[in-house]
Amino acid sequence: MQCMARLVSAAAIDKVLNMVLAQPTPLEANQLAYLRCSSAGYAARDAIVERAGKRFGLKTAYLESPEQAGDAPRALAKEVGPVVSGQSVHFALWAAAVKAQQDLVDAMNAGDYDAATAALNRSFAGSGINPAVVDEIMVRRRNINWMKTLPPLLDQGGAFVLVGVAHLSGRAGLIAMLRMRGYSVRPVKVPAGTGTLDNVSDAL
Repeated sequence: MQCMARLVSAAAIDKVLNMVLAQPTPLEANQLAYLRCSSAGYAARDAIVERAGKRFGLKTAYLESPEQAGDAPRALAKEVGPVVSGQSVHFALWAAAVKAQQDLVDAMNAGDYDAATAALNRSFAGSGINPAVVDEIMVRRRNINWMKTLPPLLDQGGAFVLVGVAHLSGRAGLIAMLRMRGYSVRPVKVPAGTGTLDNVSDAL
């Protein structure tokens, strides 16, 4: 955490860590453990998308309501239980988790969504979570619901849709579902950038 917050004092970081570890479930500790240090100045995905949206005059719409968005994680937490969540914190600190995360990034950059999903599933399995359970609760059910709201947004034209990579692969993925509905889906390569907000508008 120190390398991600170079200007924050060690005492303040310790306070945050103690607060996270004092939570009734390991969920926040798990999320923190999976964070990796990156070069300073890199912009978050949401910041990049927000700035690009403003530049091109895109209004924000959501595939699910905030209540619906919270339903799936709550259902998954109930299914896997706190013991498994605790195990995932330990796995996140192992070399195998770092390798799975790097494989995920490489697969996403290559546009290989099946390989990206496989890397995700390795992380779930290492955490003691059945990947099939995650897929059913977090991906398949939501994809079916999203297909009620996604086509109308696409039909309006000019839409930029952002979803997690697990929602794209396989027969139950959004790409396959859209093609079954008669939509044409083809990959588009975006030039690599620095990942900073300084040049993101030019890249997009």
